[in-house]
Amino acid sequence: MAYNFEIKALSSLEKCFLDDQLSEKNEHTEFTVFRGQPLAYQIGIIRRDEVPYKTRFEVRLRGEIADFATVRQVISMPSHYPCIATTCDQNYLRNKPGLFPDMLRPLHYRGQIVLPAHMLQALWIEVDLPAALSSGKHSLTVELYNPFTGEFCAEKTVTVRLLDMELPAQRLIHTEWFYTDCLAEYYHVRAFSERHWRIIEAFLRTAVRNGINMILTPIFTPEIDTYVGGERLTTQLLGI
Repeated sequence: MAYNFEIKALSSLEKCFLDDQLSEKNEHTEFTVFRGQPLAYQIGIIRRDEVPYKTRFEVRLRGEIADFATVRQVISMPSHYPCIATTCDQNYLRNKPGLFPDMLRPLHYRGQIVLPAHMLQALWIEVDLPAALSSGKHSLTVELYNPFTGEFCAEKTVTVRLLDMELPAQRLIHTEWFYTDCLAEYYHVRAFSERHWRIIEAFLRTAVRNGINMILTPIFTPEIDTYVGGERLTTQLLGI
């Protein structure tokens, strides 16, 4: 069975909505990074054939730096109230309820992606180059294969230029809110148990890795999103 793909390498700042046209997005096939600087970019894919059903494809990485790269799928999440439609300006990408690209999910089915026809899907590629890697240009190719026949289907190659220098230490303060009750409830653990602290540490390490060097966490359990007569899980830092 023949499949036809439209495929592009995109900036990590690009927003890939399911009904977007890939032809209208700017392609980026060359990236420059400093030593110790992680790289993230996207691979946008649209199946242009007339096969009516969704089909799985195996994702493989090839190239000199393939061992240092990970692949996740960009998942669209529902947003019922993205903004106040009557007061938002022209800088909003969309102001109506719909599906918005948001969550990064590991690939399912042993490294495969499900592609419906004529719908834009995106892969999130993240590369952490080792300190000992030689400076210069390195290639990385994302390939798609039919998992049932092993047939090659499509590929996209980018060039990563590694500079032989490091960025200066971060001096800006980048802070984000951090709620520990959400983690306890999502992972079904007791608040401030050993398991909870390990989860908190993992999330903070991820925050640091992404340039967040300060967190703002409430000393009192906030009352927001709590129905009248209800109780939000207590994770405040003060004992009263």
